[in-house]
Order: sequence, then C-alpha cells, then structure tokens
Amino acid sequence: MPGRKAVKAAGFPKLLFHDLRRTAERNMAKAGMDQTMRMRISGHKTPSMSTRYNIVVAEDIAEEKARMDAWFKGQSARLSAAP
Repeated sequence: MPGRKAVKAAGFPKLLFHDLRRTAERNMAKAGMDQTMRMRISGHKTPSMSTRYNIVVAEDIAEEKARMDAWFKGQSARLSAAP
C-alpha cells in the first residue's frame, strides 16, 4: 500500500496517509496558496474535496476575526482622517 510507505518514510508510521494529506492541505491554505495549486499538489480532483480536507479550527476563526477587526479599525481611521 503506497500510503503506508509514505507515512513510514515521513517518520509517522501510526498515522494514516490521509492525516498527512489533510495536514498538507491545511498548511498550504494557511500559507495563502491558491486552491487550484493546492489541488494539483494534493491530487484532489474537485474543489469540494480540497475544501473537505482543509479543516477549520477555532484558532483559525479567532485569527480571521482579529484580521477583520484590524481592517475595520483601519477603515474607521481612514474615514476619520478624510476631509
């Protein structure tokens, strides 16, 4: 089974191949990689499978909320400074 070989070679023999694939998909998404490129690398044939592998956790939501808050503050400051 090729997946078994891959996880063993990666040094994680107790994991499933899909655990590594999910981690790779998540890391590529967090790095801002385009979904089309992630699909080419991971071998996913449809965007829905790519999305399914990109697990979102509470920390991700908190980070995006902080980013949105910073954007709103910037918008508010820009509007306040406008003549």
